This record gives sequence, C-alpha cells and structure tokens, in this order.
Amino acid sequence: MFKVKFTVLTVFIYAICTIALAQMTAVKSSDSNVASWQAWISDADAIAAMVQAPSADVRASEVQDLVALAATRTADTQAMVDHWNVVAAPYRWAEDLYEVSKGGPPGGRPFALMSVAIYDAVVASYKAKEAAGSWMVPMDSGVEPLAAMGHSSSFPSEHAAVAIAASEVLSYVKPEHADRFRAMAEEAIQSRLLAGVNIQSDIDAGRVIGQAVADAVIAYGEQDDSDLPWEYSSRPADSLYGVEKPIAPNLGKAKTFVLENGAQFRAPPPPAYGSDELNAQLDEIRAVERNIPNMYQATSWARFDATFPVWTLFANKLLFESRQADNTPLVAKIYAGIAVARSDSEIACFDSKYTYWLARPVHLDPSIQTIVPTPPHPSYPSAHSCVTSAAAHTFAHFFPSATDEALDLAQQAGQSRILGGIHYQADNQAGLTLGESVSEVVVKRVMQMTGN
Repeated sequence: MFKVKFTVLTVFIYAICTIALAQMTAVKSSDSNVASWQAWISDADAIAAMVQAPSADVRASEVQDLVALAATRTADTQAMVDHWNVVAAPYRWAEDLYEVSKGGPPGGRPFALMSVAIYDAVVASYKAKEAAGSWMVPMDSGVEPLAAMGHSSSFPSEHAAVAIAASEVLSYVKPEHADRFRAMAEEAIQSRLLAGVNIQSDIDAGRVIGQAVADAVIAYGEQDDSDLPWEYSSRPADSLYGVEKPIAPNLGKAKTFVLENGAQFRAPPPPAYGSDELNAQLDEIRAVERNIPNMYQATSWARFDATFPVWTLFANKLLFESRQADNTPLVAKIYAGIAVARSDSEIACFDSKYTYWLARPVHLDPSIQTIVPTPPHPSYPSAHSCVTSAAAHTFAHFFPSATDEALDLAQQAGQSRILGGIHYQADNQAGLTLGESVSEVVVKRVMQMTGN
C-alpha cells in the first residue's frame, strides 16, 4: 500500500514540476526551427550560403588534430572551457560589456547592436547547419569531450560565430577595449577546440559567419544617426531648464530598430509650469521622507547600470531555473528582444525630452535636496521609466509567469526617481506608458521573426 501511495505521489509531484518548468518560459526554442527564423539586420540566408561543409576526409584529418591538441591540455584547461561553455554562447558577452562600462551608463545602443549581432550570427549558423546536414565529433574519436556536444550539428560552430560577431561589434562601439574583446573571442574559440567538440572547419565557418554579420551590423550602426551634431539655438528661448549644455540632445532623432522613428510614441505635453498639477507633484517630492527604504530604493536604481543588466540577470536566473541556460538560440532571442526594447524606448524617450524641455524639480525649486545626482538632460519623461517599462513588458512575453515581478521592477525604477528628487510623477507615468507602447511593437516583431 505504501509503495502505491509513494508512486502516485511521485507522479503527481513530477507532473506539477514539469508544468511549472513548462510555464517558466514562454518560448523554448528547439534546434529544429531556428533555421526558419528571420534576422534583425543581416541577410542571414546569404551569409549561411557563404560556408560549405568539409569533406569526410577533411573531417577525419581534423579529428586527428583534435586528438593531438587534447594532449596539450593543462590543469587550467577545464576551467577555461567551463567559463565559455557552461552556459549559452551569448552569456559572457553581455557580462563583459557591463564590466567595461562601469563608471558611466553605456546607453541602449551598444547592448542592442551587440545583441542583434549575436542573434543574427546564431540564426545564420543554424541556417548553414540545416543546409550542411548533421555531423558531430564522433564519440570514439579518442578525444574526451570537456563540454557538452549539444543537440545540433557542430558545423558551423555557432560559438565561433557569436564570438566573432560580438567581439567585432563591441570593438566598434567600444574601440578603446578592442584588444580585450578580440582576445576574448580567440579564447572562446580555442575553448571549443580544446574541449574536443568542434573541428577546425567548424570554427573557420563560424568565423566567416560572425564576421559577415558584424560587418552588416557595424554598417547599420554607422548610419543610425546616433552622433548627430546639435546646434544650441534649438533650445527654446522660454525654457526654464537649468543645464547650460545638456547631453544627448539629438538621441531622439537616431535610427530605431522597430519604431517608425523616435516620435512614434511621443508623450503628450507635460503639466504646465505653475499649474496645480505640477505644483502638487513638487509637493510630493518635497514630502519624501529620508528613511532607509526610500533612500535605498532611490540609490539602488541610480547606479550606472540600473536599467541595463537587471533584465539580463533576471532572464539568466529564470533560464537557469527552467534548465534553458545552455539554449543558445533562446538566450540570443531573449537578449536581443530586451536590448532592442531598451534601445528604441531610450530614443523615443529623448525625442519627448527635447520636444518639451521640462525643467527638473531643482530648477523650479533650488531648495529641494536630491538624494541622487540630477541627470543633465530634461525631466519629461523619465528615461528610467521608459526603458524599464519597455524591458519589463518585453520580458513578460518571454517569461509570462514572471510578469508581475517584472512590472513591479519597472514601477520601482520609476518611483525611485521621485524618491531621489529628480523627477515628477508625470515624468514617471509618461515614461511607463511610452515604454509599454514600444514593447508592443518589439514583441510583435519578435513573433514575426521567430514564430513565437
């Protein structure tokens, strides 16, 4: 009797856990359909056609090269292989961009360009895999694999394609760190050979794909109007805004990934100076209590990276929990979707900022003591609110079970700016609305590109 009860209970628990894992992510991309995905920027079909699988003789010879290379493994080899292969190929690149950006906000553009390059490289790789047919390093090759073989053909190496695409695009957006990025790419590629899971032909084809994708994304970046000059005369003569030379005045005119332009979801006019509405919102700021919870919320979101890695780290957590952390196509899709939402919402936000030029609270009442520094750009709408709302709503598409938590994070981020004394409630609410509108367009594009 006990055995029967235990079996039924076990089956019930297993079923519940299976359902929970199935609901953790909205999209579990299998290797079988990635070849049908569309790319963000590059011509993935044409790039995939640039590579051809090697002959059986070439493969046999290169497997023997792996045997010889395996003999050079050292005590540190496994640690290096694990660093690059224990999770999906895109993971380390987002991590390193955050690292080199410490000390100042990197903005949405670098993350978006890098993320769409990684995604496009993965898509082109899988298209080439489908054309070439399935092949993996034989289990009886004489090489003990130090990393998982994966479930798709080893030709071409999507890890090599990702490494080259990411490192070259990052070298473009952060040229002062180009040597670092390229050294990282070579280590990531070498880890595949030392692990015994890719032969040289796999790597060479991945390099070709990664470089072609990087070239397309860099060409896009060079034409995105992100560096337009600004004429000071464009500032309204009657503006009460109190910064002499604000930053990013033409960011709102930059090229967007999915929006028609930065003005597509322009916020409505803010409350007028001297109005009861704006005066009440100033009173809200003045009334903020300097207690530990308020100060913590204000300062924790005021870090340089507050609106950027939080979503990637949140996604990583749920990917690990749902056992999808090694799913390179899925991770690439999620990273790119969230990065595009952040970038386009930032552009849309700055279009509104420099349309209305709303003065910051301290410009209207210099007696206000802010908890965090006042950013050198107009107040309305709040960039934190725009970007976190866009990210949260896009995140909810990929992780519907975490929707409430994601939207709560966006609310916290927006409210933190009121608690910090640098934004009005109108800035926050307009930003949350704008970000949600941007996300709707991004999610629609992702679904068109990938089928879900």
